[in-house]
Amino acid sequence: MKLRLHDNSIRVRLNRAELARFAADYRVTDSISFGPAARFTYSLEIVQGSQPAHAVYESGSIRILVPVAEAQDWIATDRVGIDSTPSSGPRILLEKDFQCLHGDEIEPDAFPNPLTAAQK
Repeated sequence: MKLRLHDNSIRVRLNRAELARFAADYRVTDSISFGPAARFTYSLEIVQGSQPAHAVYESGSIRILVPVAEAQDWIATDRVGIDSTPSSGPRILLEKDFQCLHGDEIEPDAFPNPLTAAQK
């Protein structure tokens, strides 16, 4: 899971394996360690309700909560992402992680890049 924080927005990208885990478990979590006693955790979670996707920060952790209907639509279709601007808190961008078209980075679990066909 890739996390990007910029201005007042949170952007998360999931590869195919992570999206499958999100669909099955209704949650995917990752963390960054800053030493033995300091860990920053972030998660993407499917929740009941109709509130737009939003983030909650508590105890050194960011939880991004996505309503079940929107999450299921994103998971089951070719929809690239979810863009949510809640009335309070940061803008939320959730995206399927596509393969890079340049560079040497090998990403076997990334989604096929739709621009690949355009380059042929």
